[in-house]
Amino acid sequence: MVGRLDRLLFRLALALLAVIATLPFVTRLIGRYHANVIAVCVYAAVIAIAALLLAAMAGCLLARPSVRRRDVPRAEVGLALRQAVAVAVVFAASVPLALASPVTAEYSWLLAVPLRRSVGRQRY
Repeated sequence: MVGRLDRLLFRLALALLAVIATLPFVTRLIGRYHANVIAVCVYAAVIAIAALLLAAMAGCLLARPSVRRRDVPRAEVGLALRQAVAVAVVFAASVPLALASPVTAEYSWLLAVPLRRSVGRQRY
């Protein structure tokens, strides 16, 4: 969707890559200690941060169409923004849930799939 990088998009992309670089570690952490509160909270926070960075990038593309590729419609960028926010909300909401029950928090992540789909079907 990006036609050209400006300073802000470049920084957001670097931040996203930094977060993505932690995924093997947090995935191994959740694999070994899936019922541990800290492991579940760390994993959920990393996914939520990655989704928020994607949402911020989509927001930049909406706010500044000059950096967006010309063949990408505004509605497509809006959809990407809404879907990224939906994923971020599910994973961020699971962090306090993990304090009560880490396993329930893990199962709550499944809500991201239907929520993303329902957000995708909405017309604005």
